[in-house]
Amino acid sequence: MKKRILIVCLAVLVLLVGLWTYFCLTWRSRTEAKGNRIVARIEAYKSRHGAYPDNLGVLGIPAKGDGNALGGVTFFYDRWQDGTYSLYFTAGPDETYVYDSLLETWLDGFSYVSDREKRQTIFEHIQACYTNGWIDSTVIDSVKPNVLRLQPEGHATAPDSLAYVRNYYKDGRFAGLGWITFCKDPEDDGANRIGLWTFYTEAGISVSVDYRHGTSTPLYVPK
Repeated sequence: MKKRILIVCLAVLVLLVGLWTYFCLTWRSRTEAKGNRIVARIEAYKSRHGAYPDNLGVLGIPAKGDGNALGGVTFFYDRWQDGTYSLYFTAGPDETYVYDSLLETWLDGFSYVSDREKRQTIFEHIQACYTNGWIDSTVIDSVKPNVLRLQPEGHATAPDSLAYVRNYYKDGRFAGLGWITFCKDPEDDGANRIGLWTFYTEAGISVSVDYRHGTSTPLYVPK
């Protein structure tokens, strides 16, 4: 009798451990599935109204603290000025999982993206932000003119001075930073990016690009 009770207890214990392991291993995928339901609502809202919602409350998702709760999980939502949005949830102080509407995928936090195709998508989007005027603030540091020019000023020659540049979105978030080369004025159209640059979406996702010899065709830096 005692042996049978012991076997039953062990079986129950194994079942409980198995269930706990299952829920732990599948928690993220199950939570992302709930997040995808919110994404579908967000996209449907945009189809009807022509813009993303200001908050999740207008989608009928009840507020909970600083976020909105669905299926027992609190989600957080940010709509960015560059026409994208982020939906995210946390699993502790150091674990954040983010859905990025630009990439249409879930990421491990607001971080560097390693996939080349995704990096290209991010880079093209950020360059469009420059073109559309969403990145409108520039700070130029460390200007280092070459006072011993090989050619007189105004002579048609390659840029021979350096400046470190920081670009910002209208709300003050970093957009890009790196070095440029120039001849006389670092803000002239003739200035060229050179070396390693880091660009950021408004959501804070970054991509690093290497401008070899100041060319206009960048090489993505592998992670």
